Amino acid sequence: MKALWTFLFCGVLLTITACTPAANQTFAPPAQELPQPAAATPPGQYNAGIPHDQYNAETEPSQHNAANASGTAGSAASSENTQVAAKIPILMYHSISETPKHDLRVPPRLFEQQLQHLKEAGYQTLSFKELEDWTAGKPLPAKPVVITLDDGYRDNYTAAFPILKKLNMKATVFMTIDHLDQETNLTAQMIKEMHESGFVEFGSHALTHVRLTEHKDNDRLRAEIVQSKYELEKLTGTPVTSFCYPYGAYNEQALAYVKEAGYKFAVAMDEGVAELSQGVYTLLRIYIPSSMTMDQFKKKFP
Repeated sequence: MKALWTFLFCGVLLTITACTPAANQTFAPPAQELPQPAAATPPGQYNAGIPHDQYNAETEPSQHNAANASGTAGSAASSENTQVAAKIPILMYHSISETPKHDLRVPPRLFEQQLQHLKEAGYQTLSFKELEDWTAGKPLPAKPVVITLDDGYRDNYTAAFPILKKLNMKATVFMTIDHLDQETNLTAQMIKEMHESGFVEFGSHALTHVRLTEHKDNDRLRAEIVQSKYELEKLTGTPVTSFCYPYGAYNEQALAYVKEAGYKFAVAMDEGVAELSQGVYTLLRIYIPSSMTMDQFKKKFP
């Protein structure tokens, strides 16, 4: 009988010990699914920002990232892809039009000459969707390049789009949703046509082109990033993988929402060639102003 009681006592003791966590044991919280995007937001609801036509060419290339979360971004991406050493130039354009003395508006003939040079020099244009091979450590073309156009000007359809088709090259347009269907911007039908052609990919440039660092209301900040992705996906019928910070301004909270929304990449406006060590959510770009001569362009991209 004594042996039986000893056996039972030991069994209870083992059960209690097994169910009691050690002093240094921690438990991860259960994974949560990403919340579904809210219902479509009528254009203008969050329009507390600075209109895109107030860009200043003098501040465009460098003064954007006052709230830059230095070092954030993606050290994880670089450590997971240590075998990937490729650097990729991401070219930043805006309007493709004839507007004298405005560095953000590159004349169509110059835009075509630049793309023609890239083509003849052996560069291959990639979409951000194709850049997922980059983060996966897969081989890239010997001379990759990404062409981006910010804001969604209508001349991206009337001027840039025909040139892309003519040269069989790709580009990504970062569309500001609140500018959709305005007189100087792309229409929904234009976006659908460009997307379906396979020559143009669309990324988000937020809802209203406000500096994300100026949003004090997190719900509105989240809408700028998450809702804009949802609206673009309704137009194109495909996932939107890239985001462009308006004015290049971002902070820790904006980065968190970009990741939450499911973007694969985000670009800033700081000058430089993109590489994974920067983090996939803070990739650098190379600003192409209208004042850049062809000789200067060729030296940048030999």
